[in-house]
Amino acid sequence: MKIIMLDIDGVCNDVCTTTKHVCEGQVYDGVDKEKIDLLKKIIDATGAKIILSSTWRKYKDSREYLFKEMGEQLASCVIGQTPDFGFRLRADEIESWLNDHPEVTKFIVLDDQDSEDLERFGSSFIQTKMSTGLTEEDAVKCIEKLS
Repeated sequence: MKIIMLDIDGVCNDVCTTTKHVCEGQVYDGVDKEKIDLLKKIIDATGAKIILSSTWRKYKDSREYLFKEMGEQLASCVIGQTPDFGFRLRADEIESWLNDHPEVTKFIVLDDQDSEDLERFGSSFIQTKMSTGLTEEDAVKCIEKLS
């Protein structure tokens, strides 16, 4: 099984995102259709499934908004989320999920975090930028890594 560990902010949106969503009474940046389309392109090319590693996974309002924006076909590719270890590193949560799923043959971590902890995944870490979010170039890297 191929897996995309998916962050949302800085991947499915960027600093120019104008769409918004409400989560627990607060207004947050939404997602951009062009970024969702690039994510769909990766899924279509590789058959990968999505595991949410974003903090969005913790909030029902955010997940529901995301799934609506993804559309039924792409949302059906989301098969789970990483555990929440509180203030521990995101990489620890990802590593724990991967350790519990030996059926994973290939994976990528798609995230904008600039942190050494995610670098433990080596070339499986595809780092986006908050300034641009997921780009065509990033999508090509993801497809190559998962193919």
